[in-house]
Amino acid sequence: MVRSYHMDQPVPPDVIDRIVRNGLRAPSAGFSPGWGFLALGGSAGRVSPDAFPRRAGQIVIALGSNVHIFARPHRRHELAWCFETVLGCGPVATVEHPGIEQPMLLVRFPGGGNLSIEFTDAAPDDDQPRLGAWLELRADEPAAVLDAALEAGLSRVEHPGHPYYFMAPGGQVFTIAPAS
Repeated sequence: MVRSYHMDQPVPPDVIDRIVRNGLRAPSAGFSPGWGFLALGGSAGRVSPDAFPRRAGQIVIALGSNVHIFARPHRRHELAWCFETVLGCGPVATVEHPGIEQPMLLVRFPGGGNLSIEFTDAAPDDDQPRLGAWLELRADEPAAVLDAALEAGLSRVEHPGHPYYFMAPGGQVFTIAPAS
């Protein structure tokens, strides 16, 4: 996760080397071919997708604003309460989807983005913070949102990144970052 990046300052070569070395050890899906990297320099700030060597359609240009997580069915009401009441995200919708056995919850964030929660007995379920993808929420006052979460009985998660982490029912960890 990138906490901040100053586009007007070059990334030191040793940092680029460390990123590439670590990236080469990253897992790939289904034993697919290894990773390829392209380090670009210059002051353009943003690079055109056309600058990357690739086959047609093989480039990711952005991270989407939709997230889908899994939870155990007994967490449905706790999670709806967490997002609707504690975090004040507005009404949490229940959505039927063909091929998915149980209705999902859908959180539509006022500032954009969606979180869908699918319920299955196969989902991880922990009383400890889950080591997996930690998701970022945005708020005008992160400390106030964290205080509300803690006052509602959700657990604080300690991490050196910054002080605004909490665990939702079932173990999913969220961080609260400033909206701007």
